[in-house]
Amino acid sequence: QKNKAILLRRVLNDIFSVRHNIGLDFLKDYKPTKAQKFLQSIGGLDEKTMADVLLLCQDRYELPKDEDLLRVAKRIGLVDKFAGLDEAYADLKGIVPKSLTFPFTQLAVELGQGVCTERHYACRRCPLTEVCETFKAKAARRARKKRGVKKVKRTRKRVSKRKGSPRPSRRSGPSPTRPRAPSWSNM
Repeated sequence: QKNKAILLRRVLNDIFSVRHNIGLDFLKDYKPTKAQKFLQSIGGLDEKTMADVLLLCQDRYELPKDEDLLRVAKRIGLVDKFAGLDEAYADLKGIVPKSLTFPFTQLAVELGQGVCTERHYACRRCPLTEVCETFKAKAARRARKKRGVKKVKRTRKRVSKRKGSPRPSRRSGPSPTRPRAPSWSNM
């Protein structure tokens, strides 16, 4: 938290030294490339933060690269769950209409922080269960379990190089790397 406060103070000082004002309303008058160059010149702002600023201050319809947003999009099934960051955002930009970029971002981030968190997802509280791929997969697993259908484990019989003779167990004797513990009953 202290580092964020220091960074925020430095960024605000940099903006004030250039503009003599800490407001970002002037970014509305800039073209997107000029606004992005200005934000890059400040320093200390990553790509996600710059996209957030452009989205909030300029209405530029830029999707920020947010982990919560990406996680929700993958779990819902909007993008491939194995897609990388850049690939997933390229797909999302093609899916989300520009006019809905801000509300989509805001709602997906809220959902990702409160309901569909990184480690635990509370599907019972989620308003998107009807369209969510993860929920459908979980429901199918529960239904199979309830019916008693179990996944069949495939076991393979270990066979030594000589055909027909089973491979000896690894625990058949003392380990060659670790000496056997002394027997205290003989002392």
